[in-house]
Amino acid sequence: MMSGTVWSKFFWDWLSDVDLRRCSPAARGLWMDMLCVAAQAQPIGYLVSRGRMLSAGDVARIAGVSGDEAAALIGELESAGVFSRDSKGRLYSRRMVREARAVKMAIKSGRKGGLVSRDKQRGIFRPSKGQREGDRKGGLTPISQ
Repeated sequence: MMSGTVWSKFFWDWLSDVDLRRCSPAARGLWMDMLCVAAQAQPIGYLVSRGRMLSAGDVARIAGVSGDEAAALIGELESAGVFSRDSKGRLYSRRMVREARAVKMAIKSGRKGGLVSRDKQRGIFRPSKGQREGDRKGGLTPISQ
């Protein structure tokens, strides 16, 4: 079973991120590899694998560069403010974390039922819980406000 995200919208404003553009092409390429890992991580957006923070050596192996080069490029990205670290020291993409939260909220809101909200706006009535439409005892009640 695969966790995380296998598809995501790409933000075409990649070219207008001034902090990232200040970095070398090698650092930007490493950041893209890091984003690919973070998109499939749990939690989404963090540079972790199986709940464990990835080291510069791990990133080096993933990107196919030396450990020293990975450490230097990560330092370059961090100096430019491209990513953040949480209280545990884990690297994360602010935007990816923000987008993951928005998706969770949309899913949660969707489970509450968009039809109920739409019907409420239209003044459509539904049977009360446990009653059938046209039941003489309770009849129909408006959707609760």
